[in-house]
Amino acid sequence: YSTARSGEGVLVDFGQAGGMPVEFFTWYTYDAGAQQWLVGSQTFSAGETGVAVDLITTRGADFGNSFHPRDVVRTPWGRVTQRFPDCNTLELSYQKHGGESGTHTLTRALGSLGTGQCL
Repeated sequence: YSTARSGEGVLVDFGQAGGMPVEFFTWYTYDAGAQQWLVGSQTFSAGETGVAVDLITTRGADFGNSFHPRDVVRTPWGRVTQRFPDCNTLELSYQKHGGESGTHTLTRALGSLGTGQCL
């Protein structure tokens, strides 16, 4: 969370896939005034303090009974690189395809891993 960016946020979740640690990353943001969710996932090695994830956006499908997987259009957005200096701080750098880049420092707002490890 960043008070300077209230109304926008990220969800970072860690799990396992095929015996490897994996991060699932979602950035809830806006583009040209419309809500936009950027999503991606990436495996990483235990003990790492950072993860780089290629992000996509999706569009095209409908809600509820009108949803059809074939209608989903996945568009590459860019890459986000995250560094975790400690368990409560996320340093996020991004590079959008064809343009904008930047950095943000976020503080954990919700949840706790409860494992004594950040990743």
